[in-house]
Amino acid sequence: MEKRIFASVTNKKCPYGCIYCFVNSTQYKRGIDIKNKKKFSELIERCSIIQPACDSELLLEKKWFELLVELAQYGKSISFASKKCISNDEVKRLKIIDDILKEKEEILNVGVTICRYNGYQEIEPNAPHPDKRIEGLRRLYDSGIGCNVIIRPIFPDGNLDDFYQIIDKTNKYCYGYLLGPLYANENVKNYFKTHEIWDKDLVSEIKTPEWNQYSEMEVMYSFKIMKQLENYIINKSSRIFYSNDLCVEEIRRMRRIRK
Repeated sequence: MEKRIFASVTNKKCPYGCIYCFVNSTQYKRGIDIKNKKKFSELIERCSIIQPACDSELLLEKKWFELLVELAQYGKSISFASKKCISNDEVKRLKIIDDILKEKEEILNVGVTICRYNGYQEIEPNAPHPDKRIEGLRRLYDSGIGCNVIIRPIFPDGNLDDFYQIIDKTNKYCYGYLLGPLYANENVKNYFKTHEIWDKDLVSEIKTPEWNQYSEMEVMYSFKIMKQLENYIINKSSRIFYSNDLCVEEIRRMRRIRK
């Protein structure tokens, strides 16, 4: 049984223009088209988590709420990532989805991506300021919706104090941190050349990620930075996740304990 189903909801280009976006890689394979209801219904029987808009910003879609209402009827946990400054109105609608899933003993989880605080525009040129994203994170957490902070991809030239600042600003408003590597594309490789990046601790491998339909992609790991981040997060008495499915499982467990 597959744990997750990866769906695509649009062909439109995301306006944030993040240089590390895997959609910009020629190696990227799209998830199932969510409009293909017959195939989607067949696949969903074999999974426990739906990741809608795995390759786009869901909350920028005009009918995102109607889509989530429809997906919630399948009785599976729903998890997606966002860089948006999630408004009070959006949180109210997300809470409706969360309540539907709660009745089915499932959860809604929203991962807020912040992988650089200072100088974020160099890698996320059109994305909202991290403080805006943290505002949305706080709204999610205060409303009781499952949420985590996604610190990925981790660039090898990342500044530890900068990462620590992200953790310090978000620790009270999330269930934990999802850490992960950097998927290489041409924009990333050009960034490496421009910044003359070479780190002996950087490990590059060819992987076949589940979300890429098991097609090959080059993955870069900054193990030294990741280890120091792990230690800092643990010292903050928070949790670390290395995949979205494990994140969802742990948040589901924590929320049951809190009942």
